Amino acid sequence: MDNFETFWTSYPSDLCKKKRGSKQVARKSFDKINPDEAEFKRIMANMRAQIKADRMDKDAYRWPFVSSYLNQARYDDFIEPTQREIRKDEKICKMDGCKQFVHGINYDVCPVHIPSRMDDRLRAAWRATGLKRKSPTLAQDCRDYCLNKGWKI
Repeated sequence: MDNFETFWTSYPSDLCKKKRGSKQVARKSFDKINPDEAEFKRIMANMRAQIKADRMDKDAYRWPFVSSYLNQARYDDFIEPTQREIRKDEKICKMDGCKQFVHGINYDVCPVHIPSRMDDRLRAAWRATGLKRKSPTLAQDCRDYCLNKGWKI
């Protein structure tokens, strides 16, 4: 696969609404730049960084046709270093020191801290604590019970 084909297939179709434009026109724009191997690697690295930044930003601008991206040298655009903002319906895990996002409005802990239904030790701890399933402290109480027993969880 030549450099243009690599670039073409790497261009983010989800960010450009699945409209990359004409492949022939894009090829002409790419050939005008005529990047050597080092320049091509730089263009690809910058494009990957832009893709990553735009996928994290819910208000990201939509990408132009491939030919416009190349003709306007959009691969040289400065990427603002932004921290991911927490949406008002998102929560952060309540376990000490954990900074992961909670997946779903009904949870208070991230997937790492949700007790597994298949873990026999946590099941034994749940039975031993006598807590109701909907208890807000069930996960932490089960973990404490396991730690007191000397079990690794």
